[in-house]
Amino acid sequence: MNGRKQKVIDYGYFIAKVKDETLSFLRNRFNEKYPQSQMLHIKFFTEDPLSIRNARYNQSGLVCYCNYDQNKGKQKVEGKWTPVECSAQCQYRIAEEGKRPACSYEGNLKFLLPDISQDRIWTMKITGYTSIFRLKEYIEFQKYLGHPIIGDYYLFLKKETQTNKDGKTFENFILDIIRKEEFDSNNSTKKQEQVSTNVSNNVDNPIQTPKQSENISAKANKATNNTDKADKKTTPNVKSSAIENKNTQKPNTTPVTNSQNNAEDPFKNYYVLVESYEKELQKDGRPTKYQFATFVDQYNKTIDAVIAPQFIEEFSQCDTGTTVILDLKTAGKLIIANDIKFVQKCPKNVAA
Repeated sequence: MNGRKQKVIDYGYFIAKVKDETLSFLRNRFNEKYPQSQMLHIKFFTEDPLSIRNARYNQSGLVCYCNYDQNKGKQKVEGKWTPVECSAQCQYRIAEEGKRPACSYEGNLKFLLPDISQDRIWTMKITGYTSIFRLKEYIEFQKYLGHPIIGDYYLFLKKETQTNKDGKTFENFILDIIRKEEFDSNNSTKKQEQVSTNVSNNVDNPIQTPKQSENISAKANKATNNTDKADKKTTPNVKSSAIENKNTQKPNTTPVTNSQNNAEDPFKNYYVLVESYEKELQKDGRPTKYQFATFVDQYNKTIDAVIAPQFIEEFSQCDTGTTVILDLKTAGKLIIANDIKFVQKCPKNVAA
């Protein structure tokens, strides 16, 4: 990133960039852990992780800025930063008809990614008004309740329908946040409640395991760009990067032990969906796309499993929190969800 304002593309998932290519192993590690992911496990290390300012750019980069709720800013004049008065009446903060103002809000969120590195600070530049102030209000409310901000969270993207001042409606991906402990506890409770109401039926009606499909395929999701630029996010940017290994072995299918001895633990094969994503692997010397999903079990242990072809369409309609019973198999180094029984579906909230 060179500080210049660039056209923002809404990918609909998080991507990572590094300023120094010597740290590219962190980017590779991120891509392995969060391929086209809409949820990140982050950790705040300060009580004030979000900073907001008004910023104006031109072709040379940043030329004027003023911190949020301040009336004194700085403007670059002939290459030097000089003090300047800042107010809502500034000509650059007033939008022309059908356009965004030249000077607009810009958020900067700082955090750690514990699953990637324990000692590197990541920053996320946020240009969407709704995303910036949703995070701001969440942090302020936590402080009002007396809760410490330092801790673990899930940062996630969700699609929402928005209407601009001209009455035009758009679908945009908006940032939201929740404490990791609260999210994990809620999913664990929900899973146990579903187990208690369904376990008697499951005991009398064992799952019938279909024949395993030898050819696993996935539907490629087409990337689309949203036309509204009112809510766009840039990507996590590491300040401080494991080369991605895409080679897989020939399938050598054997059962995973967690599908055995159900009588000892009737809840053993219950899982809660965290996220689903697409990943490209080598098959017979050719890159092949597979549909993966991350699940968490009753002990908060996560697994990444390939979704068998016959379940992809139904599974694509399910969102985080969906509870399932899985029959897992292994194929080389891969774990395959050979059979899926849906206990409770959480349908994706996609606006029409």
